[in-house]
Amino acid sequence: MITACLAFSLTFSGHAVQFTAPEPPVRDTTSISAPAQKYGNGVFAYFDIFRKYKGKILFDNVLMKIKDSGFNILLPQVITHLGYASYKSSILPEDKSLFSGINSGTDPLKSLINHAKKENIKIWGWAELFHGNKKLLDAHPDWFAIGADGKRTGYLDFLNPKVQAYTLNALSELSRNYALDGLNLDIEMPISKVSYSENDIKMFDSETHSNVTSRTALENSNAWYYWMNDKLAAFLRTATARIKEANKSIVISYDVTPTPYSYSYYMDFTRWIRDGAKPDVVDPMIYWEDYGYSISFVKSYTAEDVNLLKNSGVDVMTAIGRSYSSGKLSGSEWIKGAKEAISGGSKGILAFSYMAIEEDRALHAFKRYLRGGQESGQNRENTKTQIPLALPKDTRGGTAPAGNSAQNQSTSKNTWLKR
Repeated sequence: MITACLAFSLTFSGHAVQFTAPEPPVRDTTSISAPAQKYGNGVFAYFDIFRKYKGKILFDNVLMKIKDSGFNILLPQVITHLGYASYKSSILPEDKSLFSGINSGTDPLKSLINHAKKENIKIWGWAELFHGNKKLLDAHPDWFAIGADGKRTGYLDFLNPKVQAYTLNALSELSRNYALDGLNLDIEMPISKVSYSENDIKMFDSETHSNVTSRTALENSNAWYYWMNDKLAAFLRTATARIKEANKSIVISYDVTPTPYSYSYYMDFTRWIRDGAKPDVVDPMIYWEDYGYSISFVKSYTAEDVNLLKNSGVDVMTAIGRSYSSGKLSGSEWIKGAKEAISGGSKGILAFSYMAIEEDRALHAFKRYLRGGQESGQNRENTKTQIPLALPKDTRGGTAPAGNSAQNQSTSKNTWLKR
């Protein structure tokens, strides 16, 4: 899983879908009016929405549509959930499927930034951290996490010093070489990402003298939880400093699980901030329907996190929506979620859903709300996608982990090995 943002993750049972080419939208030069938002309104996007279509890259087409809907920030996925770069990198393997859809020598991220500046849209890179791929597995099998079941997962072991150096160098390169306005670190740490390798367990025992060495015992150990949480805080402290060193004006945000669920994901972000891992923005991902709660959950949990961080100097910008496993939201549901977040004290809204933009209902709803302050009466049966999209195959495997339990280890299937 920014501001009032909308996620463009468009994956349907592994099938690529392409829609009818639209007429270019009319350029709208009116100012954006949004309710009490410090940074503005933004959109999460996979680069797939910009892929080549009939010989053209649809940067302007898509950006104009986003702006027309009231957004002024775009968060393209610059480091993918498969650990690939959506830009020219000397460190990360590049997403060749993306590069094959553009002219030779073209850097997709640099091109996007240039086009976005014409529309006065800010670019906050969305970086998914500690995800593995086949190239890394072939070159560095020892970099991968070992699950509680003793089997290798598809994630990188963030406790491994070589993995940390690799990730830090990638973030520094990205911040230094690209004129990004912000960098969003997607660092959600469900148990399926946690490593129980022999080296990790030995390190834990050496530093804590806990004498707890079995994987089963560690899963239920408070000492292990706090040790892992503090290790992640130390990494983020270094990463934040390195990013700011490369780009002093960049806005850094952390995607986190909302309190109290953060404690089930090794993500005690208030503890991180006390320990010096201090971003500009924390984005609690409050997907109420994923948790089985009413929409009022958005306001109450936003308010709780705002209260926890009120003297920290860190802003809260709530992410609303649904995960890729739980379906769609109507236009009115998006707006109700946005209003609840703002009422809870959010400085902006992060609208995120893997299935939001295949229809125009969300964009129409936000256009009415962000520009006119009214809810859209748009209904899903009367909407139709106008952006041509080649939808990516969902290679994640399984559904999003629901919490800190051993059964969630099965969600990290190495389906990306087929890539």
